[in-house]
Amino acid sequence: MTLRFIPPVPRRSLTPAFHANRHLWVRVTTLLIGLGLQATAGETPITVTEPTGVARADWPVTSGIPLPRGQVRHARHSALFDSDGKQVPLQAEVLGVGPDGSIRWLLIDFQATLAPHQSRRYVLRHGPGVTRKPVPGPPLIISLGSPENRIVPLLKTGPLRIQLAADRFRLLDHVSLDRNGDGRFSDDERLTDDRASGIELVDSRGRRFRADLSLSTWTIEQHGPLRACVRIEGQHGNSDEGTKFRYVVRLHVFRGRPFFRFDYTFINDDPDTLMSRFHSLEVVCSTRERGDRLVLSGKPSKPSRLFQLDDQQFRLGDKLTRGHANGWAAVAGPHGGIALGVREFWQNWPKSLEVKPGELRIGLCPDFAKGQYDGRPLKEEVKHYYYLRDGVYTVKIGVAKTHRVWAMPFDGPPNPTASGTFFGLPNNRCWPSAHRLT
Repeated sequence: MTLRFIPPVPRRSLTPAFHANRHLWVRVTTLLIGLGLQATAGETPITVTEPTGVARADWPVTSGIPLPRGQVRHARHSALFDSDGKQVPLQAEVLGVGPDGSIRWLLIDFQATLAPHQSRRYVLRHGPGVTRKPVPGPPLIISLGSPENRIVPLLKTGPLRIQLAADRFRLLDHVSLDRNGDGRFSDDERLTDDRASGIELVDSRGRRFRADLSLSTWTIEQHGPLRACVRIEGQHGNSDEGTKFRYVVRLHVFRGRPFFRFDYTFINDDPDTLMSRFHSLEVVCSTRERGDRLVLSGKPSKPSRLFQLDDQQFRLGDKLTRGHANGWAAVAGPHGGIALGVREFWQNWPKSLEVKPGELRIGLCPDFAKGQYDGRPLKEEVKHYYYLRDGVYTVKIGVAKTHRVWAMPFDGPPNPTASGTFFGLPNNRCWPSAHRLT
């Protein structure tokens, strides 16, 4: 469940345009954190609350902030201060401007440290006389190529490095963790490899289309001092059958943090038919060490598959259980591995997670048995099951769906307790928005 908060009614000093939009939801996109906003001339108080009972250290917070008309025209004229008056490192980006050219919406990023259930107050100051200090510490390094390094896109946060192959896009195929903290990434610190296919779509005829079998384009959408986002766009390809469905991946990394997230969107752009059918769509990740240290359903596991059938029940292996499954899994070798989790896993059923030595598979649109969702009462079918008939997914042209996945590389063997804390308890209704499974 995404945390949402309605801003209080603004003061009379605000313009009618803001009054008209005062019931817009304000959403924090990075943690289980909500922002309470009340705008004043030159200042916007912000309250950040940790609602899940988990301590957070330097946790990324992202939110859109409404500003009064005519107050500030440049994002650089904004700065964030804590309750002691100390300036907090801030990244700010203009989202929207008014007819007079002043900023109406500002996207801010900062990092907050919170004890369980703690609330912290901040003040965003904005105006021509406000200056912001440079963000200290290791910078975010994003490179999509250079004359010396043409085909090796890199993202580095300090402890984390993600390398992407521009000529063959396999998501998560080269993730490294600086385990010894020396600031370099040696070959033995690489956690994942390219044995897995990355993103794979299987159509209703059993043909496999993969993101790495067609050309992709790369764009740096954001490259600030605290958060960066790279957009990768292409089509799922097949060497003999052309392409099927366009995709967009937005990969987000955070300064100084070892975890990251990606938002994957598929778009049905097939012009040949009104309704397109497909069997499955999965994200597959393989670890460098083919170890058998597996975690599924929050516990050490043998090779198995977890399937969330609907919002009432899930199946782990052959066992059917009522309730909501943990929406994350981990695979590791002796020296480390990776845990992946899907935001709103059970709410967006059907979903699946599968682990086996050296491989983790996320079923964003998992394969399911023919007849699994057939024969439901008409009222239920038109609400929930209309696109899940005859053992395939059926989507109309123009339909797009986005899934958010959080990734936590780690050193050593899997730690189900630590991973469970990061991805959140399955019955906790206030999962962090930054990783909704957290």
